[in-house]
Amino acid sequence: MDNNITFDDLVRFFSKIPGFKSIAEQDLRNLVAPIVCISTYEANQTIIRTGEPGDTLYMLYDGQVRVDFPANNSERKSDFMESGDIFGEMALVSQARRSANVVATQPCTCLTIDAESFQDIMKNHWRIARAVAGLVGERFVARATSKKDNPKPDRNNPR
Repeated sequence: MDNNITFDDLVRFFSKIPGFKSIAEQDLRNLVAPIVCISTYEANQTIIRTGEPGDTLYMLYDGQVRVDFPANNSERKSDFMESGDIFGEMALVSQARRSANVVATQPCTCLTIDAESFQDIMKNHWRIARAVAGLVGERFVARATSKKDNPKPDRNNPR
């Protein structure tokens, strides 16, 4: 894990990830990079717990995490994320509590943006707001599609 991440490293990283790659390099360098914090996690360390406030956006810089979230019939489903993936944005945007646990499966580095900085940049920089809104919209569509593919059972029509 590299804690010596430079602004150039951040700009290169952001230019590859959805939602940020459409932002001009100058905006990434001058507006986004300065508000990013770097957090490191050990294998099996919990990053997010279900029910916590959604007060941080996470971007996985390196490593891998497992996301455990509710599925149908009180079961939990897991998904894995790797470098370039973003998590925590849904609760941050909706100001809801976290709906999933996120655990590092190996040592990893996350870039984080706190809620206050996120709200400030969304309010004052329309290009960035538009890019992030696109990312969140894609996530809503993906979730809606996965719910259609895995509908909840109809309690009034048992099979």
